[in-house]
Amino acid sequence: MTKLAKYFYCSFAFLLPLYFNHSTGDTFEFAKITFVYAFTCVIGIVWLVDLVKEKKLSIPKSPIALFALLFLVGNLVSLIFSIHPYSSIFGNYWRFNGGVLSLACYIFIAYIAYYFARRDKEIFQQVFTFAVYS
Repeated sequence: MTKLAKYFYCSFAFLLPLYFNHSTGDTFEFAKITFVYAFTCVIGIVWLVDLVKEKKLSIPKSPIALFALLFLVGNLVSLIFSIHPYSSIFGNYWRFNGGVLSLACYIFIAYIAYYFARRDKEIFQQVFTFAVYS
């Protein structure tokens, strides 16, 4: 399962800058954020299958993970008191970026990368290399 996660992260880091959709007028925002949402779903499934196989849930105990979780909780609280909940969830109406959903995806992707990188240090090096070169 670790090799599959490595494959997905490396392909994500390589393909995201290259991906765009011809049918939309905006070549950057909407197509890329939907690609991020799809990747989050796929890597989440890989992570859940790995958790079921190992039969244990490990929660990261680092200050950065705690800060990210508190930041997400703060955004969820602001979502509750928001004047326009749709914008708070999805972000700007024409970009679908900058809302709680995209923030949760970014934190989830980082958490799962931390989970797999803790198990195999080679994954982190390869994903970092692909991210820098792309």
